[in-house]
Amino acid sequence: MSSKQSVFKKSLLATSISSCFLAAMSISAVAQAEESAAAETSAAAKQTKEVEVIEVVGTRAAWAKSLLTKKDSDVIMESINATDIGKMPDANVAESLQRLTGIQISRNNGEGSNIQIRGMSKNLLLLNDEVMLTGQGQTEGGMASLEEIPSELIGEVQVFKAARADLIEGGMGGTVNIITRKPLQLEDFTLAGNLKSGWGENSPTDIEPSGALVIGNNWDDKYGFLLSVSSSERYKESDYALTERQPYANIAGQAPWRVDVLEDGARVDYPEIYAPSQSIEQRKRIGSALALQYRPTENLDLSFDWVHNELQNDTESVKALFHMDRPSENLLAPGVEHTGRVIDNARFTLKRQENQTNVTDQTNEADNFKFQADWVVSDNFRAVLNVSKADAHEKSLYVSADTMSTQNSRIARNAEQAANPALRELLNPNGIESFDMWYSDTGVGQPDIRIDHDLGNADYHYFKSAWAGGGERDSESDAIKLDFEYDIDLGPLRMLSAGVRVANRDVKFQGFEYVVDYTNRGATSGDTWGPLYRYQDAGITDPGLGYTILDPVRFADDPTRVTIYKDFYGLKDQYGESMDLAAISTDGMRNPHAWMSDYTGSPVQRVNDPKNKWSVDQEVKSIYLMADFEADVFGDMFLTANLGARYVQTKILVKQQTSLPNTPTRASYDWNGVLDESGFIATPLKNDFNDFLPSFSANLEIADDMFVKFAASKTMARQNLNDLAAAFNKSYSNEVINNPDGSTTEIQNFIGGSRGNPELKPDRTTAYDLSYEWYFGDESLFSAAVFYKDMTSVVIQEQKDEAHFNGDGVTLNTAPVTSYFNTGGGTVEGVELGLQHVFDSGFGFNSNYTYSNGEAKDDVDEDGKSQLPLQNLSEHSANLGVFYDNDGLRANISYNWRSEFIIGYTTYHSSNQDVAPRTPIYSDSYGQVDASIGYEVNESFTILAEVTNLFGEDTNQYLGTDASDQFWNYYQGEARYYLGVAFKM
Repeated sequence: MSSKQSVFKKSLLATSISSCFLAAMSISAVAQAEESAAAETSAAAKQTKEVEVIEVVGTRAAWAKSLLTKKDSDVIMESINATDIGKMPDANVAESLQRLTGIQISRNNGEGSNIQIRGMSKNLLLLNDEVMLTGQGQTEGGMASLEEIPSELIGEVQVFKAARADLIEGGMGGTVNIITRKPLQLEDFTLAGNLKSGWGENSPTDIEPSGALVIGNNWDDKYGFLLSVSSSERYKESDYALTERQPYANIAGQAPWRVDVLEDGARVDYPEIYAPSQSIEQRKRIGSALALQYRPTENLDLSFDWVHNELQNDTESVKALFHMDRPSENLLAPGVEHTGRVIDNARFTLKRQENQTNVTDQTNEADNFKFQADWVVSDNFRAVLNVSKADAHEKSLYVSADTMSTQNSRIARNAEQAANPALRELLNPNGIESFDMWYSDTGVGQPDIRIDHDLGNADYHYFKSAWAGGGERDSESDAIKLDFEYDIDLGPLRMLSAGVRVANRDVKFQGFEYVVDYTNRGATSGDTWGPLYRYQDAGITDPGLGYTILDPVRFADDPTRVTIYKDFYGLKDQYGESMDLAAISTDGMRNPHAWMSDYTGSPVQRVNDPKNKWSVDQEVKSIYLMADFEADVFGDMFLTANLGARYVQTKILVKQQTSLPNTPTRASYDWNGVLDESGFIATPLKNDFNDFLPSFSANLEIADDMFVKFAASKTMARQNLNDLAAAFNKSYSNEVINNPDGSTTEIQNFIGGSRGNPELKPDRTTAYDLSYEWYFGDESLFSAAVFYKDMTSVVIQEQKDEAHFNGDGVTLNTAPVTSYFNTGGGTVEGVELGLQHVFDSGFGFNSNYTYSNGEAKDDVDEDGKSQLPLQNLSEHSANLGVFYDNDGLRANISYNWRSEFIIGYTTYHSSNQDVAPRTPIYSDSYGQVDASIGYEVNESFTILAEVTNLFGEDTNQYLGTDASDQFWNYYQGEARYYLGVAFKM
């Protein structure tokens, strides 16, 4: 991270530019390659005919086609085709999908990452009708992240809201199917692409390139190839503020961690640590797709698809940590102003302040391969064979380093000081002894703080600690699927479908840490410790010597490692003027081995962590049977229906690490290094279960252009693999037992731990949908729908008492264990409304609104409130898009909004929920405007201008209580601008 000051204010130039781009982007040249596409293959054409599609497109012809398809459909789904994705200024698929009815998205540093379908997060991601692997989030039990998938590579995205027997199982809320382009959809040779430059409002001088290229050919509708490649980069400077650790809670039988009862007898809450922060993120996304297609006869179509995607995300951040919660210290001055439990204004006297520098690198890479054969056996019999294989890899790395501006504690640096505490030295004798901080939680954005000491003064600081680690995850999968369709004319029965699928997936994860060997500094070894340190901290005492072997180093002793961050975000002096911050420089931290070796002057090792290791092998076999019906009913009403069932057998083999008593370690302490692999056993555990999943859907035309649709189905979502397989890390305490003969025996008592739960069963849901659709024009639609989902079983994390053997292997002890369990589930019910219309002038609009009411049966907050909303579920969400498309000018502006939602829960110092009930963490309502404009200079050349998050919407998170809302986190948003050209030859 550079030491330059971030641009935190909206610039006049940015505002002027954004005001010129009041429309959503013109057609991308990548999508232009499909505007004149030939008809789909026979199997694809059948699929288009039999599904309900809401195509949000930028041309009247596409809208009309979409509505016509929707009329004839009995299966409830949404879709966006390539033209639409290209027409919106979207970095990835998630941001494209947010405009569909019933779809909400979660964001990662301002960019869409995951979606919720009608409030449900556990959705299944498919690529060309088969489960897709991505490097990030490649486990079951929650849809893989969509951050890695560039929108330019996509031909169509389908979102199934209701299950159907021929769809692969695994989504509670729904299924997202990404479909890539096919070469025989082209008319002939095609070369198209786009080039763009983008920049952020907070970093206007850092312009990043992006581009896409499509090349393909169709030879006489017999041979074809299509190659798509895309690349994009993003540089973002961000300001944010965090609450570190948990807030206070009333805990029965425990002394309060701080003095928090005011003179008026009121209880107040405030952060244990408040941390204004700055970061720089550099993100690079690369994608490619190759499609080969061969149609030797009219009855046989062979195709091969390869999709490659990778995402590299590098982040540098600096946090100023203010410790507002220290034991046995009265930090809170009299005269506190508060509303309920939340402090409005107060003065703290603090004795600990540190600054943390963090560097993280994450690389995700995946390859998905698929071969497909479509065979028309006869006029009424068809078969489709799919063979797929995929592999994915994720590697994460982090390096962190602390500095401290306060004096901190006293340490012993030799045997004499170890024996006589009065002789011990301050870790940071030149540091601040204490300082006053004025704290005000304004209720809008981050709290306002004022400080009476200059934290940019390097003379106050010393290097406190450093540590590094990471993890690698590898996943492989393969599947074979065979589907049959047989047309029949037997009463109302029109078609029978059947299929079988066999799939395997292997996932392995291994965490690692960097440790330093301090043998050269005199570190000792014993039966239960060694010379390795995870934390490079002069405050850590060697267990054999009784004093520290590391030297405190002040900034003045090594100024080359120091950076002064000018006008650091959120820091002000007592007069309200901006303040600088001194912290460790990020230079060299991306190579932790070399950086820590240079930092410590001692050898560094990368060591695998056995308590952060797991593997899962999963085998799935499924079979389905499905029937389609047509009939005239109630006189002149026409009914189409689909009835089917899918039977699924799942076999899971979990290899879970379990720690043993007296687990050996070469670290100075258990918490300061990595335990030895010999102290763990890898236990193979089986988990088999079967699911019968019936489904029914119907589409009834009650009058001309008026339809009523109904769907009912049972669904299941498999467990998150980490929840199944995380290591059982047991904790023990030594206890001396007096025997009847006067002798003593020392045993290790089991006192608790944490683990995955290999016995978890999947989440299961029964869903019902009812909709009304009125097509009051060729390109106009009013729709209304109601839905209800009953979750009979869901997975949550809890702490429960469990009995496990003590170290003697004979006696049992009961203690709390944190793990994952199946619970009673919850419900989701809601309403969807949609209205769209296109005028003869070329103007049009698309609007929708969703109300979702979801309750988790077993969630209770600290005030005793139960039946809390489901996580990531907004009660209200809405979209409004207005566009113009005429005479070569294409413009679009869209607004996407969702109400507040729970993102998780917290307890006081992770206390057992029985004594410290959880407090929900809310993300505040969020609305974002995206816009673009494009002008088609000629048939081959288009000029583009785009803007996302036009008004720089921020993200606010808070703790929700009955009394009031307490600050949790704040993330600054920014508008991003793009200029570019698209071409087609």
